[in-house]
Amino acid sequence: MAGPDLLVVSDCVMDIYLRVGAFPVPAGAVEASPEAIASPGGSCYLAAAASKFGARVEVVDVVGDDPLGSQLISDMESRGVSMRRVRRSGSTGLVAVLEDGRGRSSFIGSWGSGSQLSRGDLERAVDDGPRMVYLSGYSLLGSPRREAVESIPGFARDVGAIVAVDPGPLSGSSGSLIRSAGIVLLNEEELQHSASDVAPDALLVVKMGPRGARAHSGQLRVESPAIRVGNVVSAVGAGEVFDGVLLARLLSGSELSEALDFANAAAGLKLRGRGLDSIPDPREVEEILG
Repeated sequence: MAGPDLLVVSDCVMDIYLRVGAFPVPAGAVEASPEAIASPGGSCYLAAAASKFGARVEVVDVVGDDPLGSQLISDMESRGVSMRRVRRSGSTGLVAVLEDGRGRSSFIGSWGSGSQLSRGDLERAVDDGPRMVYLSGYSLLGSPRREAVESIPGFARDVGAIVAVDPGPLSGSSGSLIRSAGIVLLNEEELQHSASDVAPDALLVVKMGPRGARAHSGQLRVESPAIRVGNVVSAVGAGEVFDGVLLARLLSGSELSEALDFANAAAGLKLRGRGLDSIPDPREVEEILG
């Protein structure tokens, strides 16, 4: 059996979205959220978005042998993502996503069994022969997970896979992974910390929020404007949706400019809702782009 297009070294957790009146939430406060939404979070956003936009996606991770883990796996499989390389053990990571209705969020969570991802888990998954392996900075949290993830570039070279890295807020401690990556995805603040770590021949993608995104590959320079969204419900997961759609389009053979436009539009449309159900359909993106 051929390997997946994209192997996601995941930090899958179950997100629980709750609304608060305002930040900061004072000590002793008792609030009732008007709604509570449970949905797989972390790199599950990226995996689901890449699958929805046509890539064959597989996740490698450790989630709990508990009802939350079963719900997470079932949800992802229903979206076409292979979870056969997800090991079950202990408890599933859980994150409370607190939002104030004005685009601001805070997160309180537990990593769960995800920190137990091992070198053997990763080696077996990469041996399947993916075309690309994606890592986020969050995959470096916890031990023995960090030590295992740092071995990924060597495994990927052995099977000819491209390594794509989005270090997120941990860009300052992700230098070795960034240097080994063929694709690096950063926002402007992260770029200030990590620009010197990006290999000269890597594709560098810079996410600029409301100003869109730009990409650099050798002498090629591409920019794409953001789309305007009237009612912003939640920005949580928008960066992962951008990454997933961009990688899916590149894997399908799209030109860099087209892939960047698709990723920008998909991330913008995702702002209209919460959870994986807020990932837009490819036809919506095509209509927006005309």
